Amino acid sequence: MGKNENRAAYALIQLGLSSRALNALQRAGITTIDQLRTLSYLQLANIKGIGEKTAAEIHYKMAAWSSRHSTTPSTTDEHDDVEPTPLSVLKLSIRPYNALMRSHIRTVEQLLSMTRVDLLAVRNIGTKSADEIESKLDEYLTHHPHLRRHLPSPTADDQEPEHPRPLQPREFPLVERELLEAAQAAGIPLAEISIDRLGLRRAEWHALYTSGTRNLNQLLRQPLAQWQDYPIIAMRVREYLSWLLDQNPDIWHLEELEYGLNPFLRSQLSILSLSRMIRDWLAELSVKERFIITRRYGLQGTSLTLQKIGVELRLTRERIRQLQNRTEQTLTMPVARFNIYLVQVMLYHLIRQSGGIVPEQRLAPMLSNAMEVGEVNPIGAIHLILTLAPHARWLRDLAAWALRTYPVEQGLRIQRAALRILNKNGVSLTLPQMLCAIQKEHPFSHHPLQLSFIEACLRSHPAIYIDHRGYCGLLKWQRSHTDMIVLALRELRKPSHYSVIAAKANELLRSTPMSEHNVHAILGRRSDIFVRVGHGIFGLQEWGLPDDGNVANAIYRVLSEAGRPLHLSEITDRVLETWKVRPGTVYVAITQDSRFVNVGKGIYQLKKWLTAS
Repeated sequence: MGKNENRAAYALIQLGLSSRALNALQRAGITTIDQLRTLSYLQLANIKGIGEKTAAEIHYKMAAWSSRHSTTPSTTDEHDDVEPTPLSVLKLSIRPYNALMRSHIRTVEQLLSMTRVDLLAVRNIGTKSADEIESKLDEYLTHHPHLRRHLPSPTADDQEPEHPRPLQPREFPLVERELLEAAQAAGIPLAEISIDRLGLRRAEWHALYTSGTRNLNQLLRQPLAQWQDYPIIAMRVREYLSWLLDQNPDIWHLEELEYGLNPFLRSQLSILSLSRMIRDWLAELSVKERFIITRRYGLQGTSLTLQKIGVELRLTRERIRQLQNRTEQTLTMPVARFNIYLVQVMLYHLIRQSGGIVPEQRLAPMLSNAMEVGEVNPIGAIHLILTLAPHARWLRDLAAWALRTYPVEQGLRIQRAALRILNKNGVSLTLPQMLCAIQKEHPFSHHPLQLSFIEACLRSHPAIYIDHRGYCGLLKWQRSHTDMIVLALRELRKPSHYSVIAAKANELLRSTPMSEHNVHAILGRRSDIFVRVGHGIFGLQEWGLPDDGNVANAIYRVLSEAGRPLHLSEITDRVLETWKVRPGTVYVAITQDSRFVNVGKGIYQLKKWLTAS
């Protein structure tokens, strides 16, 4: 054995690790530096007892040891015992920089030791952020080539092109040639679809995950012999590809985003309960950690503040906050996330069905209708799951959950416009009417609004209600007398006498009844909402009824619209289309009003026409 090989076989104590890190590695059977070299950052973080902070420490110590024992003459002497390079030298944008710092990745050396798969596993690091990080790293390495020694050895998976060449059947024994070629020809984004979408059992999923397989493209590049102990994997891949080929590109996109529920996930969800999934999710936590999470999120009842939990555990508020943050990081690890993945996707599905945003209080019964809940508090469970979910965001002011793709600013503009429209009209409107009014108020012509999106925005606002008939109004109107009268007329569906309207309104109000006198006063006072079309008979402006005020004005309108003299019978018929009066009333009004002139044999016209001629 050579000198360098001896060094590689040194015990881990040579790295100067902390006791926590050293003990965790030894319990996992890793006793030499040579064994440690073979582990990626992600594999290291998955070892029991090693969190992100400890993994970062091990990688840093390993990089320092490697630089001191490098066999390359040009770098060994020059860069021995150099200080680690801070992450700030890369000048990353705020989002990827903060995500890396929160995961305790603080140096360029740590970053160089990570593969792209490791990078994408960091919370809040997506494809766009990973591309930026790799670009900035490449640029920095051109000016600092000595740091290339920290790069991991390239693997076959790392060297795969982003858009691979057409694949030969011998390279993909997991599926038949025809099926694979059909998937490629259709343009299914295999590299963007996670293996989580296959709906595998824990044993098969864990075998794939520990092998570094994260998406369908990686899985299809592996030989069938590698998974001969897990025959369900090959079978499920074939079924899943066949199902994808029958779907449209919109469904493929949902599979990428993990928003939809495919048949394989639905079949698993049907046999599980929310309480069981939560129990399995928290099983790896310590007793204290489970206690904090259960109390903090109210999984068994009311949620408690950090202060109250601290009193129960005899710890400070700050210490409880630290333990909560550490526990939440543990729960977001991929192995732990597997236990809750199905219900997380179900919640995405319910939010998307509601237009991309839904109040938390409304989401709980929706989840209860979709699956068995069990003994756990559904609101607390939803809050915990979505707080740690990568594709959901909490809108505190609205007490609602939204998908990350939900256009928050546009939604807020719609809500503000809706409040102005409702206050201006003073009466509830149908959803199509709201859509038209909002479109007029805001120029959304470049991005046409869907009725489902409008409804989701309105339902999520605490001051707006939508009733079972699809009418939208302000919550403060629900018990007002004016709104009850409007609802009564909508129920009657035709102009009615104020006594009939009062009876119907009191039936809907179901509290202190309104007198007929009060109803008549409101009908006469609110001419912006109600229209008088007869003696004590009123209708709604929204029905398009002309606001004549009296029968004589109705006659004047009929003659003006006709533009010529009309016979009394024709005038009477047209007036009675909107006015609920006796025919004789029309005759009395036309003979007593000086604006009308009889020009012979029951024919009348406007007096001003004679003057003009």
